[in-house]
Amino acid sequence: MYLISACLCGVNCKYNGLNNLNYKCLELLRKGEALLVCPEQLGGLNTPRIPSETLGNAKDIIELNKGKVINKEGKDVTKEFLKGAKEALKIAKEAKSKSYCPYSKFKVGACLLTKSGKIYTGANIENSSYPATVCAERVAIFKAISDGEYEFEKIAISGSGNDFCYPCGICRQVMSEFCKENFLIILENGEKIKELKLGELLPHSFKL
Repeated sequence: MYLISACLCGVNCKYNGLNNLNYKCLELLRKGEALLVCPEQLGGLNTPRIPSETLGNAKDIIELNKGKVINKEGKDVTKEFLKGAKEALKIAKEAKSKSYCPYSKFKVGACLLTKSGKIYTGANIENSSYPATVCAERVAIFKAISDGEYEFEKIAISGSGNDFCYPCGICRQVMSEFCKENFLIILENGEKIKELKLGELLPHSFKL
């Protein structure tokens, strides 16, 4: 099941009250293979709404409460955008419930946002031959790639433990194949949210 930004299926929830209809997305919906969401509306913003921009570093806004998201009329909408990020983490947590992990008992869920606005979820899938195991992050990325998506904005990750669930080395290398160094990775530990850039987690990725 795919989560797709509703405006891509013709729903008029874009900031200007219009949509970005994409017929590939619409076909997934018609086949019953997709659910529609509007990240901005999940954060509590109305449609139509005033365009906004980030003042400061997104990481500092989430972790240190420094910086703001201000719309074109000067209104502070930081709270709404933070709520939208938390809702994305909720989706990752729901994906975690689909995990197949009879060996480690450690469930992981991921929620990936593409540049086109589509959302893909993934859960870790283990195998008795341990190297055949696939992490939640790669499941989400591979689902997106198999659907023709190659440009990604951010990924939210939720694990079973009480600590932040960082991507493993293989997942970081896979991310580096398709994502830029400023690709955002959002983590949570049940109490706090942390945001990192791919370049921070893998400063020297392997390239041919």
